Amino acid sequence: VANHPLHELGFAKHGVHRKLGAQPSVANIRGVGPGLAFAQKMYGLTHVPQGLICCAHGGTNLFDQWSPDGLSKGPDHSLYAAMHARYIENGGNVKGVFWYQGCSDTKPEVCEEYTENMIHFVGAVRTDLQPDLPFVQVQISRVSWASPESMEEHCMWQSIREQQRLLNKRIEKLDTVSTIAYRLEDCIHLQSAAQAVLGEDAAESMFCLLHGKCYGCLPGIRLQSMEIVEDDFDAAMCSIILTYDNVHGKLDGGVRPMGFDRSNKPDFPEQCGIFDT
Repeated sequence: VANHPLHELGFAKHGVHRKLGAQPSVANIRGVGPGLAFAQKMYGLTHVPQGLICCAHGGTNLFDQWSPDGLSKGPDHSLYAAMHARYIENGGNVKGVFWYQGCSDTKPEVCEEYTENMIHFVGAVRTDLQPDLPFVQVQISRVSWASPESMEEHCMWQSIREQQRLLNKRIEKLDTVSTIAYRLEDCIHLQSAAQAVLGEDAAESMFCLLHGKCYGCLPGIRLQSMEIVEDDFDAAMCSIILTYDNVHGKLDGGVRPMGFDRSNKPDFPEQCGIFDT
């Protein structure tokens, strides 16, 4: 029976996880992810028992460690090959892929290639496992450190987020769920409660890919339009009106806008003084 943590990497059968530093531990202090809530929500929607084949390894990149080119290296040397081996060993039949990755691709030499690498990865999974597998991916969250020295890194995080936001336009049967509004546990990781909400969001998205919008389920929230409206009384001020699709109820901006930048160029945010939402 599934329980937290789902990923006992130190005890994994395939040696690639130990090569990446996983060690068996007797006490799992931090071990909450979105997978369990995802499966429980899917069970609630379908009334069909859910099986999760855990393949992830934290802090790994798409361009190398998850490259489909690693299939020939075998499951002791490639995360992709280990995923493929698990698929075969568990009967060779799955319904979809829940994918949460991208932080380790925020590097200058690979950041711009993320979209093409994802197109290659998803295509290979659908070739090597099953055709037309639906993919639900998570758009990586914000980070909370800020300094002039970290501006280049911030731009790369923004690039990955934007590429993930637009990836459904390049890959069919792929949907994206966002984490931008969820509380952080530290400067990068989501809180446990947020992980649970994320899992439920991903389950709704997966259900919609499999069955369409029904039973109150919606795909991932999506930016529909953006409009800038000048202030009637102060020419130096303006309002930015964002319209979203796939919203349950309404969005509540609160009064402390954080994590947003305005830019006239795609690679450089500007200080714009957003003071209220």
